[in-house]
Amino acid sequence: MKTTVQKSRVQCLDRTMDILEALSRKNEMGVTEIARELGLHVATIHNILSTLTARHYLLNTAGRYRLGPGLAFLSSRWNSVAALAALVQPRLEEITSRTRDSAVATALIGSRAVIFAHTLGLDDVTVQFAQPDWPFPMALATGRLLIACLPEEYWPMHVSRHINEGPKVKSEAGWTAQRWLGELRRIRARGICVLSRPNHIIAMGAPVYGPGDSVLAAVGVSCPRFRSVPAHHLAMQAAIKDMARRLSLELGHAGPAPRRKMNRK
Repeated sequence: MKTTVQKSRVQCLDRTMDILEALSRKNEMGVTEIARELGLHVATIHNILSTLTARHYLLNTAGRYRLGPGLAFLSSRWNSVAALAALVQPRLEEITSRTRDSAVATALIGSRAVIFAHTLGLDDVTVQFAQPDWPFPMALATGRLLIACLPEEYWPMHVSRHINEGPKVKSEAGWTAQRWLGELRRIRARGICVLSRPNHIIAMGAPVYGPGDSVLAAVGVSCPRFRSVPAHHLAMQAAIKDMARRLSLELGHAGPAPRRKMNRK
C-alpha cells in the first residue's frame, strides 16, 4: 500500500527535480545523457526541458543543457539564517538535553559567521555567547568547520584575515599560514571540528548538508573546561553528529556526509 506522502507526489514534478539535480551534478548534459542518467525515455523529458528553458531555469546551447539564471535568482532570495532557525532550534534543545551544554547553529554570511540559533546549558556554570555576529569565523568551532568545508581556493583569504586581524589566542600564537591550512585539511578529513581553549572551554562543530552535498550550516556544542573529560567529549560528539545527520536528511541530503576530495597543489 502506498503511503500518504507517496500518493501526494506528482510524478512530473519529481522528474523535473531529478533533471535539475542531475544537471547540478554534471554541469552540462545533452538530452540523451539526461535520459540515460535518469533511466527515462528522451520523449518523456523533452517537454520538461523545453518548459524549464522557456522559464529560464535552464539554458540550451546547441542541444546542451545547463542550469540557468532563473534558478540563480531564486537561490539568491533564500536566506539561510531566516529559513533554518525554526527548524534547527528543536535539534539544539535535544543536544542540550543530552549533554547539558550550550548548543549553537552557525551559518556563513559572506566572510562572517552568524549564530542564528542557540540554547544555554542546564547547569549553573555554562558557556554563553556574547555576540551572534563573528567577523572572524575561525575563532568559533562551527565557523572554523564552515571555512574548512569551503573550496580550498577560499582558504588563504580567511587564513590571512585571521592571522593579521583576528583575535589573538595564546594556544595558537605563532601559527603560520601553512599550519592553518593544515588545520583546515584535518577538520575537513575528520568531518568535525574540536576546539580547545586552555582554562576556558571545549567547543565542537559538525556540518549540516543540503541537496547536492552543499554545506548549509553547522551545529555545535560547548562545555566549560572543568567538565572536559573523555567520556563527556564522546557524548558531545555523538550528539552533534546525530543532530547534524538528522537535520541534513530533513534538508534534502541524500545520505551520509560525503568524503570530500583533497585538491593538493
